[in-house]
Amino acid sequence: MTPVLLLMALACDTAPSRPGTFVGNPGGTDQLSVSSAGTTGVERGDGTARLERVVLAGCDGSEVDVDPATFPPDGLIQLSTERALTGIELPPGTWCGMEVSLRDAVLDFQVPTGTIHLAVRTLEVLLSEGDALNVDPQTTSDRKAEYGLVLSEPDWLAELVAQQPVDGLITPDELQQEALEGRMALASSLYDGEGRLSLHGPGYEPPELAQCETLPVPAVRQVIQDCPIREGYEVNSWTADGMCEPGLWIAGVYEARSDHSGEVHPMGEVSVTFDIPGQHVLALSSYEPVTWNVRVGPDTELRAILVAGYYEQIVRGTDVPVQRVSGPVCGYSYPYNGQGCNTDALIEGFENAIGLRATRFDGCYRATEMAWSPTGR
Repeated sequence: MTPVLLLMALACDTAPSRPGTFVGNPGGTDQLSVSSAGTTGVERGDGTARLERVVLAGCDGSEVDVDPATFPPDGLIQLSTERALTGIELPPGTWCGMEVSLRDAVLDFQVPTGTIHLAVRTLEVLLSEGDALNVDPQTTSDRKAEYGLVLSEPDWLAELVAQQPVDGLITPDELQQEALEGRMALASSLYDGEGRLSLHGPGYEPPELAQCETLPVPAVRQVIQDCPIREGYEVNSWTADGMCEPGLWIAGVYEARSDHSGEVHPMGEVSVTFDIPGQHVLALSSYEPVTWNVRVGPDTELRAILVAGYYEQIVRGTDVPVQRVSGPVCGYSYPYNGQGCNTDALIEGFENAIGLRATRFDGCYRATEMAWSPTGR
């Protein structure tokens, strides 16, 4: 069997050269990125671990050990809330399970009050339930798939975020440590090349969207202010028939600036104004790195800001709690154009992360200004 290289790393991806081009790695191979699940209040996380073993379970009952010779030097991989880091080779096939053995994992998560420090000597990550993962280089040769391994589940560090640090450091006690290791081992998940949930651990509980009384969706002015229509791009919008409270408002771009290529990915900036009265959640996504400068209206109660992206996403200008969502990375077309940045998966990922149904989606390939403001003002 010809192996397919799965990367727990960023390879030399290039930006699409025209609207709708697939987000992938031209000339490369299928990829696997690794990140830790997001938690509201965690700004970012970094760490390392040593990869000991990767075992794939075939749907026919067979097992395949990934060749350790393909692991990085000393098995050292990076762990992060961003997408990361190294490469291993995975044989093609249809897989109904995966086991990943790690040791000497050390992770530091930045929160407003200090740093959460987590050290795990040994960790066995089990993915044994869910939809089978199909790795077929023949079907992905023109569109390089990316699979995302997400360690643990959303808000897994919430108890530690609420603790007061000692000398700037927050460390779990014995019971907390045991619970955190258990969630990493049994509640991790794997997303397929379109950003949809595939395999997951036996302790992972698929989220249920909250039931609520449906309210009318407020009419708003055009959200994307500067989509470069003359360059062939277009504004894409979708609005639900009704909304729950809090409402979930989603916006996505591929980039905020176009001067990126290869390994050069400068930080873009997007100005965001959210001025809809009532309780709401805002969800923002960009494939390329973006700093989201957010201004919240005086009559708005913004409960949380969710962010997703392949590269770093930073929120500035507000003290609203921020949560990074792992799995799907981007979406800017609606209906989804089938060319990568799967908007359907992005909306689903945001809904599952917060337990709310989407109220509205707005997207454009490139934008730097967004504003949610009711019509009639």
